[in-house]
Amino acid sequence: MLELLRTQPDICALAAHEVMTPNPVVVKETDTIDFAMERMRQLDEPTIPVVDGGGDLTGVVSARDILRQYSGWAVQARVPRGSPRRQASTSVTVEGIMTSPVVEASRDALVGDLIDSMLEAKASSVVITEGTKPVGIVTKGDLLEMIASYEPREGVFMQLTGLEGHDPFISEDLFAEIEPVMKRIAHHVRPLTFNLHVIEHHRNYGHRVECRARLLTERGLFTATEDDDDILRAAVGVLDNLEKQIIREKERHRPSPRKARAGVPPAKRARAV
Repeated sequence: MLELLRTQPDICALAAHEVMTPNPVVVKETDTIDFAMERMRQLDEPTIPVVDGGGDLTGVVSARDILRQYSGWAVQARVPRGSPRRQASTSVTVEGIMTSPVVEASRDALVGDLIDSMLEAKASSVVITEGTKPVGIVTKGDLLEMIASYEPREGVFMQLTGLEGHDPFISEDLFAEIEPVMKRIAHHVRPLTFNLHVIEHHRNYGHRVECRARLLTERGLFTATEDDDDILRAAVGVLDNLEKQIIREKERHRPSPRKARAGVPPAKRARAV
């Protein structure tokens, strides 16, 4: 699929910042493998960037790295909590198995170059950096979304992910919230693809749900994140955030009344008065 994308000049000419997911979720070098695996599971991604104590990018860890280290991981995952075997596995830190150096690029790198880097390194993602700090990430999934956006269709290509274990009717409730917002957004800009990913957090002070959204439009990519103790409220928050972003973007590109009048021929300006 990446080879196919490489033949699409419109996609390859885009800059990394136009397709990346900003503010990527990261893990620290000192975090355990179990913690990294849980974060990858929540994000539904096979890789996650690794940073040091100062937030500088030092590597990436992937499911492949973990499986290479522990060929019997599937068996170990069933070891009861508290078992010495389980404690031994969870004491291994990310630093010991991460891949370094990282496949990285700047915000202005072209998507075509990102694809080349992925193919050459057989990587599933490229970390976008400013200096030594990770500011975004572009995954194979993000790029494959671009194919869907270029396919002629009426409406929006939508994906809801991370809903395993939820009430099966929650998808219908979410679509009921998404549809009217997409129709309103369409009055400002044509939406192409929309992805909503749900992450559950079980914390000491209670259960929280995080919704992470990506909306690709004809004017570029918009992203938003919201968390709440209710999945529908979190989703509504994300949709409201996206709609406000798009309205602000439209207003930002709208010419001021003074500039608009300056472009009107004198005769027409006089009649207007």
